[in-house]
Amino acid sequence: MSAVAAQEVSDLVLHLADNALILAQRNAEWCGHGPILEEDLALANNALDLMGQARLLYQHVAALRQDGSDEDRLAYFRDAHEFKNHTLLELPHSTALAPTASGDRDYAVTIVRNFLYSCFMVLVWDALQHATDAQLAAIASKSRKEALYHVQHAQDWLIRFGDGTAESHHKAQAALNHLMPYTQAFWLLGEAEAAALQALGVAHFSSLQSAWQAQVASAVSEATLTLPADGGHVRKAMWVCIPSTWVLYWPKCKAWRARIRMACGECVAGRESARAPWLAGCRPSAPCAVAVVGKRLRP
Repeated sequence: MSAVAAQEVSDLVLHLADNALILAQRNAEWCGHGPILEEDLALANNALDLMGQARLLYQHVAALRQDGSDEDRLAYFRDAHEFKNHTLLELPHSTALAPTASGDRDYAVTIVRNFLYSCFMVLVWDALQHATDAQLAAIASKSRKEALYHVQHAQDWLIRFGDGTAESHHKAQAALNHLMPYTQAFWLLGEAEAAALQALGVAHFSSLQSAWQAQVASAVSEATLTLPADGGHVRKAMWVCIPSTWVLYWPKCKAWRARIRMACGECVAGRESARAPWLAGCRPSAPCAVAVVGKRLRP
C-alpha cells in the first residue's frame, strides 16, 4: 500500500474508531440510570463492545500511520474539532435541538439512535470483511457479530416502544423525527474516505443505502411508527431558532459549528446568506451582542 493510500485508509479507520468511541461514551451514561435493571447491564455491555471496537481501530490507525501515536493518544489527546465521528452519535439522550441542552435522559432517543446506527454498521462491517487490508477485515468480522446483537436489542425495544402505550409511542416517534436527519451523513463520505474504500476494494457506503432503508422501514412499520414524510434528511445548512439562541447547523461538517447568543434576531431572520460572511470573520451590521464559538460544542 502506498503512503498516500495508507493515509487515506487511516483516515477512514479513524472515522470508524471515533464513531465507536463516542457512542460507547454516550451509551455508558446509562450505567446506573437505566429504566430497568437489565438495561443497565445491556447498555453497559453495548458500550464495552463499542469501546473494544474503538481500541482495535485506533491501534490499526497507529500501525498505518507509524507516527508514534497509540490508542490512548488518539482517543484522549486530540481536540474536539479533530474527531471524525457522525454528529448523530454525540447528541444527548433527548430531543433538544441544541447539543449543549441539558434535561432528563430519554431512553427512546437512545434506542432509536442505536437502532439506526447499528443497522448501518452491520452493512458496513459486512462490506469491510472483504477489504484487502487483512487487519481491517478481521476487525470487521468480529465487529459485525457484535453489531448484529446491537440491532436485535435496539429493534426489540423500538417495537416495544412503538407498539406499547400512547406515551411510549409518542416518545419513539419524536425520537425518530429528531434523529433521522442526521443519518444523511452516513452516505456523505469525503473524497479521502471514498478513495480509501476504493483502495480497499470496497464499494462506496452509499451503495448500502437502499438495504439500510429497507431494514429501517420494516422495523418502523412493525413498531407502528411513521418515517418522516421526506425521509427525514436535512440536505442543506439551516438556522435553527430556540429561545434567545441561534444555532448554526451544517450537516456536511458533521458538527454543530457555532452557537450565537443575540440580543436581537434582525441580522439572521430570513437571511441565510448572512452565514458565510460571519464564518469568514465579518460582524453583523445590526447592533447585536454576538459571541461565536468556532469549534464543535459538547454537552
